[in-house]
Amino acid sequence: MKETILQTNQEELLQNIQQVIHLELNKFKESLQEKPANQYVGRKKTAQLLGVSLSALDVWTKKGLLPCYKLGRTVKYLRSEIDAFILNRKQA
Repeated sequence: MKETILQTNQEELLQNIQQVIHLELNKFKESLQEKPANQYVGRKKTAQLLGVSLSALDVWTKKGLLPCYKLGRTVKYLRSEIDAFILNRKQA
């Protein structure tokens, strides 16, 4: 096994981290532009997209962090609002 040791100062490391974060956020923004903005998504898919449990999604919804839409007895979320929520959470 080959061992590699990198020597960098704190400023260079910070710049590298910022550059990677910037690139990843740009990739994410581009992926948002490719999806239909007003697509409704169910609870299971929304929880999956957010990487949380259904109970966590319910808590966030009750707290007003992510708006939902009730269509009869079915709860739906707008894909554009899910994506915006994800983007806001990443930037926070």
